[in-house]
Amino acid sequence: MRWSDGVRWLAESWTQSNTFAGIRTVERLGLISLDHDDAYVLAMVSGLGDRWDGQARIAALHNDPELRETVLWRVFEIEGGGEVSIANVDKYSRLEAGWAETFRALVSDGALPRDRVLTSCLRALGRDFSAYRVAWLLWVPEIGGPIDPTTKPTSWSCRCSGA
Repeated sequence: MRWSDGVRWLAESWTQSNTFAGIRTVERLGLISLDHDDAYVLAMVSGLGDRWDGQARIAALHNDPELRETVLWRVFEIEGGGEVSIANVDKYSRLEAGWAETFRALVSDGALPRDRVLTSCLRALGRDFSAYRVAWLLWVPEIGGPIDPTTKPTSWSCRCSGA
């Protein structure tokens, strides 16, 4: 099986284990080159970390700036479907092992900027995602404490809130 076939398989099947780590390691060693397309993003959603322990996902994103600074943000752009979506992985994972907890942890320790996470979630709310997948975004206000009410709202946040 070619590596790209493995990525496509992970984009459609949730293994519930840290299967993406091997693909990413080989890629980072320069032994393979993969397109960071929609299938790649969904493969990361599906196979980075496992449903029981979120620490592997958090550590992987801490130790891989390219993945954290480019690919990770695309999870707010790609809905996924079937077994593989960020909402589905979180629904069937332990609470502390899900993607929402990963974002909370990375914002909490400064690895991800809170404002960018909030903005990315607001933009995702404006996409034509199913209600099931949109519901995943409802954890956002919990990130890093309350939203500062004195902050001037952006035109985007006004549109999303109906203001």
